[in-house]
Amino acid sequence: MPEDQVGVLRRWAHGDFYPLSPEELGPNALDKLAEEMGHEPIVWWRSLYALLLELDEEAVHALNMPLAALLDVGGEQLVNEVASIAHRDPKVASAFWDAMHFLQRSSEAYRLLGRRQTIEAFVRHVPRIPRSWKQPIEVWEDGWADDVFIFLNEEDPDEVWALALDLLKVSAEPAWSTTIGAFIVEELLRDHGDAFIERIEAEAATNDRLKRSLPITRWAVPEHLLPRVEAAAGRYWDDRPNP
Repeated sequence: MPEDQVGVLRRWAHGDFYPLSPEELGPNALDKLAEEMGHEPIVWWRSLYALLLELDEEAVHALNMPLAALLDVGGEQLVNEVASIAHRDPKVASAFWDAMHFLQRSSEAYRLLGRRQTIEAFVRHVPRIPRSWKQPIEVWEDGWADDVFIFLNEEDPDEVWALALDLLKVSAEPAWSTTIGAFIVEELLRDHGDAFIERIEAEAATNDRLKRSLPITRWAVPEHLLPRVEAAAGRYWDDRPNP
Protein backbone atom coordinates (compact mmCIF):
# COMPACT_ATOMS: atom_id res chain seq x y z
CA MET A 1 0.00 0.00 0.00
CA PRO A 2 1.51 3.41 -0.95
CA GLU A 3 2.52 5.66 1.92
CA ASP A 4 0.00 8.46 2.52
CA GLN A 5 0.84 12.17 2.52
CA VAL A 6 1.03 12.47 6.30
CA GLY A 7 3.35 9.50 6.51
CA VAL A 8 5.70 10.92 3.88
CA LEU A 9 5.73 14.34 5.53
CA ARG A 10 6.39 12.83 8.96
CA ARG A 11 9.49 11.20 7.51
CA TRP A 12 10.63 14.58 6.17
CA ALA A 13 9.99 16.14 9.57
CA HIS A 14 12.04 13.36 11.15
CA GLY A 15 14.93 14.13 8.79
CA ASP A 16 14.86 10.84 6.89
CA PHE A 17 15.55 12.47 3.52
CA TYR A 18 18.43 14.69 4.60
CA PRO A 19 21.03 15.32 3.33
CA LEU A 20 19.59 15.57 -0.17
CA SER A 21 21.47 13.91 -3.01
CA PRO A 22 23.43 16.22 -5.36
CA GLU A 23 21.44 17.50 -8.33
CA GLU A 24 24.03 16.29 -10.84
CA LEU A 25 23.19 12.72 -9.94
CA GLY A 26 19.59 13.16 -11.01
CA PRO A 27 16.34 14.11 -9.28
CA ASN A 28 16.67 14.10 -5.52
CA ALA A 29 14.02 13.35 -2.90
CA LEU A 30 12.72 16.91 -2.95
CA ASP A 31 12.28 16.84 -6.74
CA LYS A 32 10.32 13.62 -6.46
CA LEU A 33 8.20 15.01 -3.64
CA ALA A 34 7.40 18.14 -5.67
CA GLU A 35 6.28 15.98 -8.57
CA GLU A 36 3.92 14.06 -6.31
CA MET A 37 2.62 17.24 -4.71
CA GLY A 38 1.86 18.73 -8.09
CA HIS A 39 -0.98 16.25 -8.62
CA GLU A 40 -2.93 17.27 -5.48
CA PRO A 41 -1.38 20.37 -3.89
CA ILE A 42 -4.41 21.20 -1.72
CA VAL A 43 -4.53 17.70 -0.28
CA TRP A 44 -0.83 17.86 0.50
CA TRP A 45 -1.26 21.27 2.12
CA ARG A 46 -3.99 20.00 4.43
CA SER A 47 -1.72 17.19 5.58
CA LEU A 48 1.27 19.50 6.02
CA TYR A 49 -0.79 22.09 7.89
CA ALA A 50 -2.07 19.47 10.33
CA LEU A 51 1.51 18.43 11.03
CA LEU A 52 2.74 21.98 11.52
CA LEU A 53 0.27 22.44 14.33
CA GLU A 54 1.63 19.51 16.32
CA LEU A 55 5.38 19.57 15.63
CA ASP A 56 8.23 21.22 17.53
CA GLU A 57 10.68 23.77 16.16
CA GLU A 58 13.22 21.30 14.78
CA ALA A 59 10.60 19.27 12.96
CA VAL A 60 8.91 22.35 11.54
CA HIS A 61 12.25 23.54 10.16
CA ALA A 62 12.74 20.14 8.58
CA LEU A 63 9.50 20.73 6.67
CA ASN A 64 10.69 24.03 5.19
CA MET A 65 11.84 22.46 1.95
CA PRO A 66 8.70 20.35 1.45
CA LEU A 67 6.57 23.44 2.10
CA ALA A 68 8.69 25.42 -0.37
CA ALA A 69 8.19 22.71 -2.98
CA LEU A 70 4.46 22.70 -2.30
CA LEU A 71 4.14 26.49 -2.59
CA ASP A 72 6.10 26.36 -5.83
CA VAL A 73 3.88 23.75 -7.48
CA GLY A 74 0.67 25.03 -5.88
CA GLY A 75 0.92 28.44 -7.51
CA GLU A 76 -0.48 31.79 -6.49
CA GLN A 77 -3.74 30.41 -5.10
CA LEU A 78 -1.98 28.18 -2.58
CA VAL A 79 0.57 30.85 -1.66
CA ASN A 80 -2.28 33.24 -0.86
CA GLU A 81 -4.14 30.61 1.14
CA VAL A 82 -1.10 29.78 3.26
CA ALA A 83 -0.35 33.48 3.76
CA SER A 84 -3.94 34.02 4.91
CA ILE A 85 -3.59 31.26 7.52
CA ALA A 86 -0.22 32.70 8.55
CA HIS A 87 -1.99 35.88 9.65
CA ARG A 88 -3.71 33.99 12.44
CA ASP A 89 -1.15 31.28 13.21
CA PRO A 90 2.42 32.27 14.20
CA LYS A 91 3.77 28.79 13.52
CA VAL A 92 2.48 28.89 9.94
CA ALA A 93 3.87 32.42 9.56
CA SER A 94 7.31 31.15 10.56
CA ALA A 95 7.13 28.19 8.18
CA PHE A 96 5.77 30.36 5.36
CA TRP A 97 8.55 32.94 5.70
CA ASP A 98 11.28 30.28 5.73
CA ALA A 99 9.81 28.41 2.76
CA MET A 100 9.42 31.57 0.68
CA HIS A 101 12.96 32.61 1.58
CA PHE A 102 14.18 29.24 0.34
CA LEU A 103 12.38 29.96 -2.93
CA GLN A 104 14.07 33.40 -3.06
CA ARG A 105 10.66 35.03 -2.80
CA SER A 106 11.20 36.92 0.46
CA SER A 107 9.91 40.21 -0.95
CA GLU A 108 6.64 38.52 -1.87
CA ALA A 109 6.43 36.88 1.55
CA TYR A 110 6.88 40.23 3.30
CA ARG A 111 4.26 41.85 1.08
CA LEU A 112 1.78 39.11 2.00
CA LEU A 113 2.59 39.04 5.72
CA GLY A 114 2.77 42.82 5.94
CA ARG A 115 4.25 45.47 8.17
CA ARG A 116 1.66 45.15 10.92
CA GLN A 117 2.14 41.40 11.38
CA THR A 118 5.91 41.77 11.32
CA ILE A 119 5.73 44.40 14.05
CA GLU A 120 3.36 42.31 16.17
CA ALA A 121 5.60 39.25 15.86
CA PHE A 122 8.71 41.27 16.74
CA VAL A 123 7.03 42.80 19.79
CA ARG A 124 6.05 39.34 21.05
CA HIS A 125 9.42 37.81 20.25
CA VAL A 126 11.87 40.25 21.81
CA PRO A 127 10.87 39.72 25.48
CA ARG A 128 11.24 35.96 24.97
CA ILE A 129 14.87 36.14 23.84
CA PRO A 130 16.98 34.55 26.62
CA ARG A 131 19.59 36.67 28.35
CA SER A 132 22.09 33.84 27.94
CA TRP A 133 22.88 32.03 24.67
CA LYS A 134 22.85 28.80 26.68
CA GLN A 135 19.10 29.13 27.27
CA PRO A 136 16.73 27.96 24.52
CA ILE A 137 13.93 30.16 23.25
CA GLU A 138 10.88 28.35 24.55
CA VAL A 139 8.39 30.19 22.31
CA TRP A 140 10.10 30.41 18.93
CA GLU A 141 7.30 30.91 16.43
CA ASP A 142 7.70 34.69 16.11
CA GLY A 143 11.45 34.58 15.51
CA TRP A 144 10.89 34.96 11.76
CA ALA A 145 10.46 38.69 12.35
CA ASP A 146 14.20 38.94 13.09
CA ASP A 147 14.92 37.38 9.71
CA VAL A 148 12.62 39.88 8.03
CA PHE A 149 14.69 42.76 9.40
CA ILE A 150 17.91 41.14 8.23
CA PHE A 151 16.46 40.69 4.74
CA LEU A 152 14.97 44.18 4.54
CA ASN A 153 18.15 45.80 5.81
CA GLU A 154 19.83 44.45 2.69
CA GLU A 155 17.00 44.83 0.20
CA ASP A 156 14.78 47.69 1.39
CA PRO A 157 16.35 49.89 4.12
CA ASP A 158 13.63 52.52 3.61
CA GLU A 159 11.11 49.96 4.85
CA VAL A 160 13.33 49.16 7.83
CA TRP A 161 13.36 52.85 8.73
CA ALA A 162 9.56 52.96 8.56
CA LEU A 163 9.35 49.84 10.74
CA ALA A 164 11.76 51.33 13.27
CA LEU A 165 9.66 54.47 13.63
CA ASP A 166 6.49 52.42 14.06
CA LEU A 167 8.16 50.19 16.65
CA LEU A 168 9.36 53.17 18.65
CA LYS A 169 5.71 54.14 19.07
CA VAL A 170 4.94 50.86 20.84
CA SER A 171 6.36 51.91 24.21
CA ALA A 172 7.76 55.01 25.90
CA GLU A 173 9.97 52.87 28.17
CA PRO A 174 13.66 53.76 27.72
CA ALA A 175 14.53 50.06 27.56
CA TRP A 176 12.27 49.64 24.52
CA SER A 177 14.01 52.48 22.67
CA THR A 178 17.33 50.82 23.48
CA THR A 179 16.01 47.55 22.07
CA ILE A 180 14.99 49.18 18.79
CA GLY A 181 18.37 50.90 18.66
CA ALA A 182 20.23 47.64 19.17
CA PHE A 183 18.16 45.51 16.80
CA ILE A 184 17.32 47.95 14.01
CA VAL A 185 18.74 51.49 14.10
CA GLU A 186 22.23 50.14 14.72
CA GLU A 187 22.06 48.01 11.56
CA LEU A 188 20.80 50.93 9.51
CA LEU A 189 23.63 53.15 10.66
CA ARG A 190 26.25 50.47 10.17
CA ASP A 191 25.19 49.51 6.65
CA HIS A 192 23.45 52.64 5.35
CA GLY A 193 24.64 55.42 7.63
CA ASP A 194 25.50 57.93 4.94
CA ALA A 195 22.08 57.52 3.32
CA PHE A 196 20.11 57.80 6.58
CA ILE A 197 22.02 60.18 8.83
CA GLU A 198 20.11 63.27 7.68
CA ARG A 199 16.77 61.55 8.22
CA ILE A 200 17.88 60.35 11.64
CA GLU A 201 19.03 63.84 12.63
CA ALA A 202 15.79 65.44 11.44
CA GLU A 203 13.58 62.87 13.16
CA ALA A 204 15.57 62.90 16.40
CA ALA A 205 15.04 66.65 16.67
CA THR A 206 11.38 66.00 17.56
CA ASN A 207 11.34 62.29 18.47
CA ASP A 208 12.60 61.68 22.00
CA ARG A 209 12.27 57.91 21.65
CA LEU A 210 14.56 57.87 18.64
CA LYS A 211 17.07 59.97 20.58
CA ARG A 212 17.05 57.36 23.33
CA SER A 213 17.72 54.61 20.78
CA LEU A 214 20.93 56.17 19.47
CA PRO A 215 23.49 55.72 22.29
CA ILE A 216 23.61 51.94 21.97
CA THR A 217 24.41 52.23 18.27
CA ARG A 218 27.81 53.81 18.94
CA TRP A 219 29.70 50.54 18.43
CA ALA A 220 28.31 50.12 14.92
CA VAL A 221 28.31 53.71 13.69
CA PRO A 222 30.93 54.50 11.03
CA GLU A 223 33.57 56.67 12.67
CA HIS A 224 32.98 59.66 10.43
CA LEU A 225 29.29 59.73 11.45
CA LEU A 226 29.80 59.29 15.18
CA PRO A 227 29.84 63.04 16.07
CA ARG A 228 26.56 63.56 14.21
CA VAL A 229 24.88 60.59 15.92
CA GLU A 230 26.12 61.82 19.29
CA ALA A 231 24.71 65.27 18.59
CA ALA A 232 21.38 63.77 17.51
CA ALA A 233 21.19 61.77 20.76
CA GLY A 234 21.80 64.92 22.80
CA ARG A 235 21.64 64.47 26.56
CA TYR A 236 20.97 60.74 26.23
CA TRP A 237 24.41 60.01 24.77
CA ASP A 238 25.98 59.69 28.21
CA ASP A 239 23.33 57.10 29.14
CA ARG A 240 24.92 54.55 26.80
CA PRO A 241 25.42 51.11 28.39
CA ASN A 242 28.89 49.67 28.83
CA PRO A 243 29.99 47.15 26.15
